[in-house]
Amino acid sequence: MKIFTLFKRTAVLGAAALLFFFGLPALRAYEVDQNPDVKFENHVRQIVSEEVNRAFEKYSGASKNSLKPAELSNLLIPIITEQVVKRSIPLITGATGPAESKDSDSSLVLAKIKNKKITANDAVEEYLKLPQNSRVFLNTFEKLKSFLTEVVLVNQIVVMEAENKNLADREEIKIQVEKAFENLLIESYYNQIKDEIIKAVNITESQVAAFYEENKQERFQIKDCVTLANIFVKYNPDDSNSVQLARNKIEKAKMELDLGTHFEKVWEKHSDDKTHKNGVLGTFRRDMYSDNPIIAEAFSRNLGEYTNTIKGNNGFYILKVLEKNDSKTVPLADVKNLIETELKSKIENDRLEEWLKTVKSKYNIKIYREKIGGADDTIEVGQQQGSILANIAAAPPKTPDKPKTAEISADSGKNGPKETAAKPEKKPEAKNGKSSKKKSSSNKKSKSAAAKKDKKTSAAKNGNGNGGARAAADDKKTAAAALDAKSLGNLNEVLAEVDGVKVTRLNYNESISQLPSFHKNDFNKFADRLAIVEKIINRIILKKEAKLAQIQNSPAFKKEMKDIENKILARALIFEEVTKKLIEPSTKELKDYFSRNSAEFQVRHILISVKNPGDQNEVETARQKAMTVFDKVDTQDFVQLARQHSDDVSKNDGGLLPLFTYDDMVENFSDAVVKLKQGGVAKPVLTHFGFHIIKLEKARPLVFNEVKNKIKEKLSGSTQKKALLNYIESLKESYAFELNEENINKAIEQKIFQR
Repeated sequence: MKIFTLFKRTAVLGAAALLFFFGLPALRAYEVDQNPDVKFENHVRQIVSEEVNRAFEKYSGASKNSLKPAELSNLLIPIITEQVVKRSIPLITGATGPAESKDSDSSLVLAKIKNKKITANDAVEEYLKLPQNSRVFLNTFEKLKSFLTEVVLVNQIVVMEAENKNLADREEIKIQVEKAFENLLIESYYNQIKDEIIKAVNITESQVAAFYEENKQERFQIKDCVTLANIFVKYNPDDSNSVQLARNKIEKAKMELDLGTHFEKVWEKHSDDKTHKNGVLGTFRRDMYSDNPIIAEAFSRNLGEYTNTIKGNNGFYILKVLEKNDSKTVPLADVKNLIETELKSKIENDRLEEWLKTVKSKYNIKIYREKIGGADDTIEVGQQQGSILANIAAAPPKTPDKPKTAEISADSGKNGPKETAAKPEKKPEAKNGKSSKKKSSSNKKSKSAAAKKDKKTSAAKNGNGNGGARAAADDKKTAAAALDAKSLGNLNEVLAEVDGVKVTRLNYNESISQLPSFHKNDFNKFADRLAIVEKIINRIILKKEAKLAQIQNSPAFKKEMKDIENKILARALIFEEVTKKLIEPSTKELKDYFSRNSAEFQVRHILISVKNPGDQNEVETARQKAMTVFDKVDTQDFVQLARQHSDDVSKNDGGLLPLFTYDDMVENFSDAVVKLKQGGVAKPVLTHFGFHIIKLEKARPLVFNEVKNKIKEKLSGSTQKKALLNYIESLKESYAFELNEENINKAIEQKIFQR
């Protein structure tokens, strides 16, 4: 059982598929009740976590200039996950290898709806689109039948209904499809080019060795460092009983060390840190941990010695010094893979940038710099390596005498972009002379602003420092306001051209609006604005090149584009028939919910699972085991009992569950929690998951006004989910379909969904 399966979940596998297919934020993929034998995700997650930690010990900390933790995570996690998944699939499915394909038939017709046939291959494709944590192993007739009726056929029915309503003819749908086509076209072409470049990149042993030698002192040298192992006993800082139990345990461990017991044996017996093998934490540099009192204590010890008991924020430590060096060089063998990856990435990025530069040299590109605007103090455009839509731009002239453009012609590719003088494009005159009036008004405003600026500058020179600072601040506000006004100005104003294709201010504003919120800065600098224009130019060029390469005619592209169109249609249908008709929860409904959920709890629990609730013998055996464990809670640490006996994945964190309110959990569980006092432990409580021994860690009252919006989101999400499922059920009744049970059984026998 997974952590979240304890929470109330009414959705079924079909709901998770609808989330993925329709993109509805109200649903969560993890809200699906997982079958008890589906342990793949947690199995992989746990092993990946352990192996990543070991890899961190091996590769991190070599130097301040080595990869940052986030970069190292991005590098290691995908590689390790892939390896673990490959190892784990046979363990979970019970298969020793892929099924024989000679007897399998992916063209088996599993179902029909109207005139459309659903083959095993169709079903497999739908299965692979599901989020990993929503997949179950389709190894029985009932599971495959459920998947066909709740996922595959539902997707077909929704698209058919959208087509019947002619949603594809709507202008807003056409625009969405057109945008999606362009995005997929550019992405597919870029990936094709990237794959070709990657195949050609080969890193030799000599390149790795040369990089290592060149960067040994800066990147792979550790100075004044210790390698440490630890014995760690965790406690809850808010629970005095937990702190005392942990103190007793760590003192017992210290006593055993003093009596000569081997450190690894004491660690195995007492430490709550099982992530690090034999408690080995890794190597620490003094200068990087000068403010850490725990590591500082370790530096005061000699090789082979261990510290006294050290109290941390959430536990007690004993550290042992395994190595102590004034200087240590990380061996080449330990960083070889990292160096290869870094070199390969750099070469790939350089070749991609060079390729894009060459492609752009074929086009006549004009950038009207004076129309882009922005502060004059920044003239260099920063480039993100490896981004195909990145910014390749020449620096603007510092003091242009005339409006200029950056023009790239076919014969200028060898020498790169060159600046050529160009007359600014004439704007089309508005009717009734409005354009000239606006221009005159604009000139007057500009002169007025300039006069005010001169006065402020004079005041800054003659007045005190504060007056100057205020004047400077006012100037910045005035400049920012002018830039904002310009951004919202004439949307048809042309900022750049690519072989006659115009980049307008509307294109510019749309591009900014599509950025993630944390990237939407003021764009007051010229470089930032130019980067957006360059991005649009790159997209225009890549779109042209992709069409020339006939990407849009490939079967793979057509198939993927059809899937995207179906998703757009499905979302439009659900918006029209479900979302649009929803009513926000009333104040009474919000307060009623709050009356049941006016407190937030955090608990630890030990689960003794019952896989077959109808089997009274199994239930009774589980009850007796739960009572045996419960009898130990007064004398033993609850965290350790959870790790030893719980059948829930939360055992890895001592049975700790996320914060929740009453309605988040199954009723019997919540009823037991609300009766507990802090630190109290409830007798085993039976739910459909099994028996739970629950300890209340903390509870805090909630304030209605502070949680009102969260309650509204939760109720709206629940209402939307119910409305969606009801609507889907009504559609299923309107569309007749039939299942081919004989072929479904054949698909199971041939293990088509387990290969």
